[in-house]
Amino acid sequence: MLKDTEIVERTFLSYFGIPIKPFSELGHLFKDEKSYLTYFKKVLYFTKAVIQPMEQKGMDQGDSILDLASGDGQMSLALALLDYKKLTLFDMDKERLVFGKQIIREFRKELEVDVINGSATELEGTFDVLICYQTIEHLSDEGNYSVAKKTCQLEFLRRVDRSITKLCYFNAPNRSFPVDGHDTGKLFFHWLPMGIKKYLIEGKHVRCSWSGISRPVTVSFLGRHLPHFKLASKYYAFDSMQEYMANYPPFDYMGASIPMGHGNKLSWKKRLVGGLSRTLGGQMQKLLPVLSVIYARRT
Repeated sequence: MLKDTEIVERTFLSYFGIPIKPFSELGHLFKDEKSYLTYFKKVLYFTKAVIQPMEQKGMDQGDSILDLASGDGQMSLALALLDYKKLTLFDMDKERLVFGKQIIREFRKELEVDVINGSATELEGTFDVLICYQTIEHLSDEGNYSVAKKTCQLEFLRRVDRSITKLCYFNAPNRSFPVDGHDTGKLFFHWLPMGIKKYLIEGKHVRCSWSGISRPVTVSFLGRHLPHFKLASKYYAFDSMQEYMANYPPFDYMGASIPMGHGNKLSWKKRLVGGLSRTLGGQMQKLLPVLSVIYARRT
């Protein structure tokens, strides 16, 4: 059985056509080899689960791309390795922006990427493409890891509708799903009013998985507040369950190994969701635990 390192090396070469730089060359950027592997697993996941479906909807190498809440730059590195050149990393954390630029330079020395240090609610300028991965549910005017606010989400979407000219990708917890899959894992908990959630979490009556409280969204919420866009995907950013299964990434976004391949090699839970998707078609995205959707600018 192949080890994680070998899987990462082979997959990286197949995706980008160049060998990955070994830990011995990049060790100055990572605390250990485990964090190095986790980082590149996420690069590979984003390539398969985000970038490829965006390309199927028309994203191309000439587009200016805004990587919102870019973190350590895994998404932008994947884009750079695929010869996208107009990249902007946007994050509230200056140190992570520096790291993102640095690691992109390790692979693409000639590429100059832009960085913006700020909040998503301050989005300005014009870009062809927005990639918003696990961000909108956390937006607040009180800084990172605070209680999310609907007013901040609305301001952000207003700016997106004005600033993005072609495509938007959103990945966020789904308010329509009955289980709170982001904060507590409790049934219906995310449907409670924010005041009650704050009381229960801050009073330690309910355990939250992180130091803030998120605000999940729905497809209809995004659609209502992006009047110049239309929904362009149905199932995890793909048009169908079959297409998603055929493009299943070799790693999940946190970097753990998942079964490679598709069909009966997936867990029973994933096969069950796939079967429901076949039955319910385009309505399935409203029931999935996570929204991964693409919106296209109306012409």
